[in-house]
This record gives sequence, structure tokens and C-alpha cells, in this order.
Amino acid sequence: MLSPREKSRPRFVGKFWSAAASLRGFLLPRLIGLVLVALVLTATIVFLSPYIFVQIPAGHVGVLFRPWAGGTVVSSALPEGRNFVLPWNNVVKYDTRVQAYTQMFEAITSDDLHIEMEVTYRYRTLASSVGRLHKVIGPDYRMSLLDPAISSILRQEVSKYRAVEVYGGARGKIQKEVYENVVSPLNNNMVTAVPKDIAAIKEKANSFGRIVQVDDNGNLVELMDVLIKGVTLPATVRAAIERKEEADQLSQEYKFRISKEILEAERKEIEGRGIAAFQRQVEPGITPSYLKWRGIEATLTLAQSENTKVVIVGGQNGLPLIFNADDSSKPAPAAKAKPQAKAATPATAPQPAKAPQPAKASQ
Repeated sequence: MLSPREKSRPRFVGKFWSAAASLRGFLLPRLIGLVLVALVLTATIVFLSPYIFVQIPAGHVGVLFRPWAGGTVVSSALPEGRNFVLPWNNVVKYDTRVQAYTQMFEAITSDDLHIEMEVTYRYRTLASSVGRLHKVIGPDYRMSLLDPAISSILRQEVSKYRAVEVYGGARGKIQKEVYENVVSPLNNNMVTAVPKDIAAIKEKANSFGRIVQVDDNGNLVELMDVLIKGVTLPATVRAAIERKEEADQLSQEYKFRISKEILEAERKEIEGRGIAAFQRQVEPGITPSYLKWRGIEATLTLAQSENTKVVIVGGQNGLPLIFNADDSSKPAPAAKAKPQAKAATPATAPQPAKAPQPAKASQ
């Protein structure tokens, strides 16, 4: 018989309580076993978490290897972050960021000289082809793929130039030719150039880490550039080049000096013509009266100067001495003065005029 309280409850509440009672009656005898199963599952997940949750760092991709399902997966790559994989699968991580490597290469020039070249090249793996790269070449793809291609083409290009040219201005041209030949599809180096189209770069970035198709051209690595950092020549050749450069610089210096002297001679010639033209222009204005006036001004200036101690006056008209002031082309006035003196001596005193002669003799 149901009590009045039980009769007042809704029918679904009664069903719930009856189901809960049945479940409790089922679990209580098996509670210890269920707890043990839960603990085992938790321990298993904790133990297998490093194998089933793989962390891909920034700038890397993961190549999945399935030993029970076809081996290396070449059509997809694991993206950055945490990825879930089955514990029996293996993941190999590849760096897809730009990397630089420097190596010394030996080459022979066209004039049969052995030189050493320090070359740096920058490259990166293609995320879309990293699975095929791992399957065909492996993690040591730089030594197997890039070094032989760059070394062979570099020797081929250097053999076209002389040592002096390689040491000098042909370095940029060699860099360009080596890069173009390495990334050329005709050489089948499986190396591609940096795409010039921005859309192609965005497409690669969007397809980074998801299922993509392998490059149709079979390219696995993207080469950024090839840079020649240094060229080492034999000691004798390097010394000869330095001596030649020194001689060339000395020759250039002498040529500069000669051109400078030629220009200086032309300058002096032009200056002389200008001075001559100036003298011809001012010569008519330099008269004896002008010189006397300038002499008077000079006398006044000398007399008024505080530093003046002695003023020598003995020129014509009591002016200071001015050497060669008279025009040498006019000796006639001096010649005319002599006859006047001879004419005056007989009229006044002809005999005493000879009185100074004994003094000259005594001197």
C-alpha cells in the first residue's frame, strides 16, 4: 500500500528513485573493481602521454611514420602545437625556418691558380614536401643535397675567371650565376628559388602543416641566396696583386700631379695676361705729378706715425727717396742741365770752379 505522500509524488520521480536504487545496488558490490579500472586507465594515459601527445615547436613541422600503416606519410605534415598520434607511431621534427651555413670550397681559376672561397648559403625546407624529403634523403639533406650542388657549380663558374677577377669585381657575378644554376630545373638538384609572387608565398603559409600535395617539380628545399664572404689566394699571388695595386695607385698619383701642374701653369698664364692688361690700362694714369702727390701723402703718414724715428728726405722737391721714380725713357732734361752749368761758370768765376779737384785727388 502506498502512503498518501508517495501517492502525491509525480510518476517520473518515482521511476528516477527506483532506477537510482537499482544502480546503487549494482555498483556497491563492484565499487572497488571500478576504482581500480579507473586508476589503471589514468596511469596508462599519464605514462603514454609523451607518445600520444607530440609537441611541435614554433617554426617546425612533424613527419609522421606509421609502422603498421604504410610507413612515412608524404602527403601531410603535423603543424605547430600539440598533436595527437597513436603511441606506436613515430614523429620526426624538421626545422622550416631560414638557416645559414658557411663552408670553405676549393676551386681553380682560368689561370690555373688554386684558391679557397668562404661561401655562406641560406636555405629552408618546404613544409609541403618535408615528408618526401624525409623519405628520400633524410635529416642530413644539407650534406647530401645542397653541398654537392653548390660545390660543383661554384667550381664550374670560378674556372671561367682569372684569380684577379675573382679576388676583385667578379665576385657578385659569380654569386648570381651559382645561385641561378643551383635552382635551375634543368640541373635536377631538387632545390627551388624563393618565389617572387607574394600570392605563392601566402599560399605556402596557409598550407603549412595541413594535408597538401607534394611539389609537382620534385623540389624539396628552398634556397635563399649564395654569398661569397672571402677569397684566399696563394701568398705569392696575393703579394703580386698588392704590388700591382700599389704601382697603379702611384701611377695615378703621378698623373694627378702632372694634371695639377698643367692647370697651375694655365692659371699663371691667365694671371700674367690679366696683370699685363691691368698695367696697360693704368699706365697712362701714372704721371710724375701723381707720384709726387703720393709721395707727399707718404711723407705725412711717416711724420705722424708714433713709431717713426727718422724720415729720410733727399729726393726731388724735398720728398722722401723714391728710387727709379723718373721715367728712364726721358734722359733729355738731365742732358740739358749740363750746358747751362758750363755756360754759367765762365761768366762768374772760371778759375775757382776747379778748386774741388785737389780734394778728389786727396780722397
